[in-house]
Amino acid sequence: MTILNYYYNTMGIEIKNLRIKVNVNAQKEEEMSLVKEERSNWTSHEIMTVVSKVIANKKER
Repeated sequence: MTILNYYYNTMGIEIKNLRIKVNVNAQKEEEMSLVKEERSNWTSHEIMTVVSKVIANKKER
């Protein structure tokens, strides 16, 4: 997840903490698999989709 990690770094978000929050707050396996999936070709749209789902799940709780 090189591009994804780089994107998080440029946004000033600590990757380790964010990944923990993603795993804890994900309510569906498909959302968790998006984060865990080993991919080196994430598009900015895919990144924002994953981040948006995490934020939405957090707000629902």
